[in-house]
Amino acid sequence: MIGYFPLLISVACVSLAVLLSMAYLTYAERRIIGWIQRRCGPNRVGPFGLLQPFSDAIKLVFKQGFVPSQAAPLIYQLAPILSFSTSMMVWGFLPVNSYAVVVNSDFGLLWVLMLGTIGVYGLLMAGWASNSKYALLGGLRTVAQVLSYELALGFIYLCIIALSGSLNITDIILVQQGGFWHWNGVRYFPLMVLYVVCLLAETNRAPFDMAEGESEIVAGYHVEYGAWSFALFFLAEYINMIVGSVIGAFLFLGGYCAPWSWGVWYPEGLLGVGLQIVVETAWLAAKTAIFLFMFLWVRATFPRYRYDQLMMIGWKVLIPLSCAFFIFVSLLSFQIGGG
Repeated sequence: MIGYFPLLISVACVSLAVLLSMAYLTYAERRIIGWIQRRCGPNRVGPFGLLQPFSDAIKLVFKQGFVPSQAAPLIYQLAPILSFSTSMMVWGFLPVNSYAVVVNSDFGLLWVLMLGTIGVYGLLMAGWASNSKYALLGGLRTVAQVLSYELALGFIYLCIIALSGSLNITDIILVQQGGFWHWNGVRYFPLMVLYVVCLLAETNRAPFDMAEGESEIVAGYHVEYGAWSFALFFLAEYINMIVGSVIGAFLFLGGYCAPWSWGVWYPEGLLGVGLQIVVETAWLAAKTAIFLFMFLWVRATFPRYRYDQLMMIGWKVLIPLSCAFFIFVSLLSFQIGGG
């Protein structure tokens, strides 16, 4: 039992950091979009509104929960738990720095893709178990959308695997070390653009938020949810945003590596290790913030697509482009390898 104690400490620290990051992502979203639209964001609860996320959390937790009379009770209550738990499990395979990773698997990228796919079942279960036509329509739209864009996302992952020669996320990061000119996002910029578009659709964010288009289907798959169950869906969506941004930093911006190769030196001993952990975590946080700002910027800028336009972009544009890019990268890797 003693051997599991460091693991439990690591899981608790990662979970706390993720939840705090998610809470203040909602605050940053409201402040940044308010700034873009020339209005005030949250500024009442605490200094500069910094306690607003905790106020929202307390309100949702202490609201009275309910289950619709015609719903399937077990599946109705399991759906938000499945959606939230899969979004949290992904963090076990993400190296925050050179020393902090719960599971350093040789198939880490495959595990990330698999857990992201399983999370979709929670949204479909929520739509079906609610016994509401609005919720069911939102759930079906979610499944169709995620399956469509996951094919393109899979081809993008295959491109990165071909370029790095590994499924291990740490190996993918180390291949890009030595300076920003080695980053996949610099050398293969169109591939990063494809990833960003697929990420917006995968996380149901504007302008691809058709699964919860308020003007068309009330509120999507979670229309019959409230209190803690709605809070879990809310948490899962924003945690998935952070997960997608962190993975984007790993695949295209060198992860926790510095953007230059000179001047990276740490003293020996425990002090050097601690300094390296702080610096690498800060670099990863800064690169993740770039992707997260993109989420907020796009939401405040672009209008929502029609559903037929959304599916057309996925099947007729992104999948052919990502497939063609995979063929190009495969031939390039084969030629460089001397095959």
